[in-house]
Amino acid sequence: MDENEARDIAVDFLLASASDAAEWKMQGPSRQVLVHSTGRRECLVFGFWPPSGSSEDPLRIGVDPETREAFVV
Repeated sequence: MDENEARDIAVDFLLASASDAAEWKMQGPSRQVLVHSTGRRECLVFGFWPPSGSSEDPLRIGVDPETREAFVV
């Protein structure tokens, strides 16, 4: 999986889980070894920041390149 595919998966996950997600700013990805439902894997991690004045907290979303699963880090 390339970074563009992972970015699309992370953005889709954000759109499904955050209000006003289209206004959020994104940073990344970085590569990190994470432990999640499918075990220990090197994942691509994206940071997302809500618009100024939002009550939402920033999110870090990991994407497992093997399973194409997105999850909150």
